[in-house]
Order: sequence, then structure tokens, then C-alpha cells
Amino acid sequence: MFIMRAFIAIELPAQIKKVLAGVQNELKTSLPKISWVQPDNLHLTVKFLGEITDTQANGVRELMAAALKTTPPFTINLSQLGAFPDLRRPRIIWAGSWETPAQLDQLVQKIQSGCLSLKIPLETRIYKTHVTLARIKNPVRETILAAALKAAQNTFAAQALKINFKGITLFQSVLNAGGPIYSIVDRAEF
Repeated sequence: MFIMRAFIAIELPAQIKKVLAGVQNELKTSLPKISWVQPDNLHLTVKFLGEITDTQANGVRELMAAALKTTPPFTINLSQLGAFPDLRRPRIIWAGSWETPAQLDQLVQKIQSGCLSLKIPLETRIYKTHVTLARIKNPVRETILAAALKAAQNTFAAQALKINFKGITLFQSVLNAGGPIYSIVDRAEF
């Protein structure tokens, strides 16, 4: 039985990745000791699956196709920068939206309930529309992080980034010393 580390995500157009890479570069000047996500790896996660078997992966493929059949097209606006869980104890720097489009929220719920039937654990945190820009392993002072995000926010908000939802992708993630390597396993598109 084959096991892989996997997640379902919305792929980002090259132009949006380019803008987000620019935001990362702006933030790097104030936050140099952070682990930045490679621009080619930027994506909007729908559901982290963890370690799944090939049988579960086949079920996920079917689930993705079925969920997409009942999901109408929609647009995702990326207009905010922030940190999870918060600025005092940051682990992730993200670009996203304070509000999740209703269609995306419904899609996430369909994926979640379908994953439960495949014995893939539910996500316990509330879904937030976001693209991970960086992972923080060492403490960062709240004042420095807040100032960097505020400065970059002005430039970022002016970009008015919109993602026209076209489908979802099942990715495999292989961890290595140089960072994760993502490869596409399957896509479900309109």
C-alpha cells in the first residue's frame, strides 16, 4: 500500500504568484530570519489531508469531482496580510481575506464531510481563506511583525488580487531539507 502526504488546494495564476513574491520580498527586509515559501509553491489550501493511502487518494479524487459538480464559479479576493494564530505568537504569515466566499465555504464543507467518510481526520480549526507566505520557527517581536505587515499591507491592498475559481488540485507533498516539493496528483475543473 502506497502512502503519501497530500493536500487539496486552489492553484494560483502566475501573475498572482508574482505579486505575492513581491510582498514576500518587501517583508524580507524587516523579517529576514523567517522561512519563506517558494513562489512556485504558493497555493490556497482547501484541506490538508496528511498521510493518505492510495485507496484514500482515489476516494479524494472522486470526492473532488463530485464536490465541484455542485459548486458554482466564484471569485476569491486577496486583500489582507496577517499572522496565525496571532501577532503575539505568529507561526504563519499569510495573504488572504477576512471573509471566505460562501461558495468556497460550502466547497470546504463538502470536502470535509467527504473526507470523514474516507477516514481522513476533520480539520478542527475554522477555515480561513489564505495563502501561506512564510512559516515562523523562531520568535519574532510583535511590534516588528506588526510594523512590517502594516507597511506591506498598503502596497498589497492596492493590487486588488482576484482569483477566478476554476477548480481544485490534489497535491502530493514530499518534505526534504530544502523545503517541501509539491507535485500535482490530479485536478478537478469546471
